Amino acid sequence: MKSKFLRFLQDNISPQLELPKSSLGFRYPTLRDHPLHTAEIWLRGKQADDGAEGLWRLYDGLYDFSTFIKHHPGGSDWLELTKGTDITEAFEAHHISTIPEKILHLYFVRKAKAPRNSPFTFEENGFYKTLKARVRKELENVPKQPEKRSKILADILFLSFMVTSLITVRDESYIMGSLSGLFLTMTCIAAHNFFHQSDNFRMYYFDFTMMSSRILQAIIEKSALRWENYIPLFHLLFLYQCSGRPFVTTLILYAFIITVGSLIFGYIGLNAGHHHPDLFHDGDEVRSPSKMDWGLHQMDSVRDRLEITGSHFLVLTTFGDHTLHHLFPTIDHGRLNYLYPIFHEVCAHFGMEMKMSTQIDLTVGQFQQLSKIEPTKRSIKG
Repeated sequence: MKSKFLRFLQDNISPQLELPKSSLGFRYPTLRDHPLHTAEIWLRGKQADDGAEGLWRLYDGLYDFSTFIKHHPGGSDWLELTKGTDITEAFEAHHISTIPEKILHLYFVRKAKAPRNSPFTFEENGFYKTLKARVRKELENVPKQPEKRSKILADILFLSFMVTSLITVRDESYIMGSLSGLFLTMTCIAAHNFFHQSDNFRMYYFDFTMMSSRILQAIIEKSALRWENYIPLFHLLFLYQCSGRPFVTTLILYAFIITVGSLIFGYIGLNAGHHHPDLFHDGDEVRSPSKMDWGLHQMDSVRDRLEITGSHFLVLTTFGDHTLHHLFPTIDHGRLNYLYPIFHEVCAHFGMEMKMSTQIDLTVGQFQQLSKIEPTKRSIKG
């Protein structure tokens, strides 16, 4: 269903207006032109496009996980939010163990009526499935200590943010506020490491950034808020109560911290490895239209940075080990570094090469990509 605005343009201004076409073969997303670009609205449009018929779709099968939601090891949100959508890619990437595949038959309902909207494949002898099988075995030898270190680092960053934000307001110090904004950025990026793991309190560190648009959507659509949506308010009240400063002063300094953090996060986020003319963007020529391995596509779309690879702290706080994180999001960033030997072996077997860039190259590349007028007319090679 197209938005009223888009229909108006098509019917009254430009009858010849054509919707952008995806070189990957995706249909133009329903609700893409909705004035609110939120995750919830994106999911609603995805439900309309995926042919899941109100259930959960895996490949061409429909499953009912309603009775399994509360028992899902990853937490209930993953299944509650994705009901009515195609979860094939998420299922494959988030389940390294073979156990989930073995119990799927218990929840099978019927075959889907419509073909998949996604073009990606997961063939048993293909790149991604081969890599995942090797990684599954290698993880048995990877130490768990780096995972604990990630948690300690995230907690230290969060406490540093809380302390510096309080000092900022108490002393009315914009210098300390800038430092607090830096700690906020590193805290929320570190929280990203815990998004894809089983539900845990560290993933809520991200909510201190105020980057959730759910509050605005709840006001407009009169939908319910969740407790985590109030986290920024709790932080503001904490600063007001503990600093002894007037509320207006507290609010101004709080806004300054959020602004500094947003600017730093924006720079890191926009230049973390997705926006470069050598990387695939929808519209560019695809590797193989009829046989598009999901793992190979991730490698075509992501670039890692030379300066931070190998540093646990920098990887955790600047979206490092980006390619491996895309391929295996549930594995803690601290353990990803141990998987590179296996990763390079499988890449070599399939004629692929993991490409690296400098931070400066990716920063310049972002603007080069923005200035592109024509899509890349070439097949992307490894």
